Parts: sequence; structure tokens; C-alpha cells
Amino acid sequence: MPNHCIIPVFSHKPLFPLTRNSTGMQGPIRGRVSRYKYEAQEIFGRFLEYRKIAKMRDQGEKRESILSLLERIREESELLLNAGEAYTLYMCVNSTSKIPGDIAEVGVYRGGSARIICEVKGDRPLHLFDTFEGIPVIDSEKDGDAFQQGQYAASLEEVQQFLRGYGNVYFYKGIFPATGKAVKEQRFSLVNLDVDVYRSTRAGLRFFYPRMAPGGIILSHDYCESTPGVKRAFDEFFSDKPEPIIEMPGYQCLVVKLGGSRHSPKS
Repeated sequence: MPNHCIIPVFSHKPLFPLTRNSTGMQGPIRGRVSRYKYEAQEIFGRFLEYRKIAKMRDQGEKRESILSLLERIREESELLLNAGEAYTLYMCVNSTSKIPGDIAEVGVYRGGSARIICEVKGDRPLHLFDTFEGIPVIDSEKDGDAFQQGQYAASLEEVQQFLRGYGNVYFYKGIFPATGKAVKEQRFSLVNLDVDVYRSTRAGLRFFYPRMAPGGIILSHDYCESTPGVKRAFDEFFSDKPEPIIEMPGYQCLVVKLGGSRHSPKS
């Protein structure tokens, strides 16, 4: 048999004892072991990378599905949220599914954002508050000139028709917080405020903050310098609270109710 075909047979006695004087053999053997170890690590690393890519692809497909849904809602209603803001609302509703409590929205307009909430809220009750006659009161000193009284009026009947396919949805027409008496004993996992001005934002925060479940989210639109009333209301209200105001891309902000924040509900 040719020498290059000889297959070494390993026994209890090594063919090449690794002694202090056999350094000539230690180098190649250790090098071979290191190479195999490196190759195994590389293969395992590629496996983990492929799994990560597959997971990212799945997440990407899920996100595309959500964005398609939001775009469809935009086409069916005059949604006043941009794509990023609509996605934030969707994910806030989805993320609070494990938090006990109802959902509320103040500032419904034509029902676009309420439709987003309905798509993902599950069985949680959704309480929708609006004058359906537009912005009720504007304080020019606090709100500037970004909005006009009566702006964003909408038909309650049309919104009810738009959301007719969803259960556990309740409508309250009138000035908030007077209309909030119907839910003063409820706890909330998510509240979405889109009321544009200082007075309505302040009223919403005073009513809902003590009724938020720990981990619940208050999300608001128009938290920016161009709509100073909303920003001022949030900054003032949370100045003595432990929760930070998280400013989001676009014109939103959110606050997560901390478990240690103990404030009794007020009427």
C-alpha cells in the first residue's frame, strides 16, 4: 500500500508522544485543532446569522402587512396621522394588550385613528369622545393661531357607520370631561388624545392619568412647538409627576404610567 494511503490507528499509546522535546509535532496538531475549532465557530456563526436574517424577514413582512392596513385606512378616512404616527398608535394598542383596562380616545374626528385601534384592540372596550362639532374652545394666548374654533367637525352617524363592524365600541358626544362621567369608574390601558388645544388636553390628562393602569400608555398628537397648547399642557401636568414625557418622531408624545404612581381617581 502506498505511504500516502496509510491510515493511523489510535490506541492508548499515542503515535507521537507530546513531550517537551517533541515541539515539532505540537505545532501542526494544535494548528489543525485550532483550524477545526475556527471552522466550527464560523459555521455556527453563519447559522445564527441566517436565523437572524429569517427572523428579520418575517418581521419585515409583518410590518409591511401592518403598513398596508394603515394605508388602506388612510384611503377610507381622512386620517390626520402620517404613516409613522399611525404605526406608533397601532403598536401602542398592540403592546398594551397585556395591560388590564379599557381604551379611550378623545378627539375622534372621522374615525381614522379609532379604526386603527379597533383593528388590534381585541375584546377591550373602546370609548370614543368628541364634540363632533369641531374644536370647542381656543385660548389664543396658550394655543396660538394654529387652529380655529369649530375646526375638525364631523358627523357622529358617519363615524358610527364607519366603525359598525367592530364590537365593544362606545360613543360619547359632547364636551369632555363632562362626557367622561360614564367611565369614571373604569381603568384604562391606553388613552389616545388628539384634541389640538391646551384646555382639552389638560382636561384629558387630569381625568385619565389617575385612572391609568400601571404600564398603561397615554399617547397624544400635536406635541410640538407649532401647537403650543398641547405641549404646554403636558409639560405643566407632568412637571411634578415621576413619568417622563417621551417625544416621538412626527408630532406625538407618550407617557407610560409607572406602577408606583398612586393618585386617586378624581371626578
